[in-house]
Amino acid sequence: MSDDDFYKELEEATSKPISDESLENANKALKEASQKTLSDSIKEIQDLASDGNDIDSRLLSAAHLIERADIPSKEEAKQHRQEYVDLLWNSRSIAGSAKGAADDFAGDMLDLVMMPDVSNDEKIGELVRWNNLTLLKGKDAIQQPKNFKEFVDKLRAYADKVEKEIDDKDSEAKQKLDKLLKDIDAITQKIDSLVTNVVTPIVKFLKLAGGVFSSLLSGSPQAAFTALLTAIKAGVTELQQFDTQLNDADKQRRDLTAQRDKLQAQVSELEADQERLGDASTVPTTLRNIADDTVAFAERMTTFTDTFTKLSVDQQEIQDSLKNNVPVDDPMFVSHVALLKENLAIVSKILDIYNKAPTSNVA
Repeated sequence: MSDDDFYKELEEATSKPISDESLENANKALKEASQKTLSDSIKEIQDLASDGNDIDSRLLSAAHLIERADIPSKEEAKQHRQEYVDLLWNSRSIAGSAKGAADDFAGDMLDLVMMPDVSNDEKIGELVRWNNLTLLKGKDAIQQPKNFKEFVDKLRAYADKVEKEIDDKDSEAKQKLDKLLKDIDAITQKIDSLVTNVVTPIVKFLKLAGGVFSSLLSGSPQAAFTALLTAIKAGVTELQQFDTQLNDADKQRRDLTAQRDKLQAQVSELEADQERLGDASTVPTTLRNIADDTVAFAERMTTFTDTFTKLSVDQQEIQDSLKNNVPVDDPMFVSHVALLKENLAIVSKILDIYNKAPTSNVA
């Protein structure tokens, strides 16, 4: 069957009169279907609100990781998260305005349309004025998809930027760490050389003296150095002649050890930085995933919140019927208006749920 044949048959079928009983049964079936639609839609809008909050939580977590790693653009991460929060709040506000418009159309406007003592010209004039005002109120809803797209584009660009910053900082940290470890190794060698150069001649002397202190000096040069210092402080007569050399060497050793400890503290700090950088290294991928999820979220949300455009279409259909002088008591027209009211009641309920949905992490 061609499209022309299909539409011709549909036109013929819909041009036939419908009994009051059939009309009542049809409306009853549509009402039952509406209840199921409401239940499904409520769950969907609740899931949507939850998904919107989840994106905020992920952006907040990413901003925290970037701040902990002290990435240069850490303030920019906070700004992107705040921009999303503003968009989220704005979508809530749009839902509230859209609910008001839906309630207004389902109430005052459709009630006016059904009044038999008001002329069609008056009704059409009111519909035109109402439509212009509603579209003006809905300008934020019309702008909303563009705002989300701009946010997503900026977030993706920032993911590339912060990825380079993390890589650059990690590379710089590795170079610093490598230099510090080399410096520490050089100082350790100096300490070992200093101790060995002082201890060796003294040990040889003591051994030439008959090995009286052989048990005291057993072990490493460091242990021998410590043992000699202890013995001098204890007043061992034979070692007093080495007092000046040992104390000077000990001062040099302590100074070098202090230098090494400072460098080691820097190593520990750098290692902690690298651990934080490792945590932050997941952020670029996270931000790209958030961008993709935000696109999907915005598309789903716009389906619900772009009620203004849908209302404009609905009122235009009513206008067309009035221009064609369809009687307000025509069964099909009455059914159409009743169905509109039922559908708008669902829309109003859904928009109200989204408008009042709790937000996470938002002060």
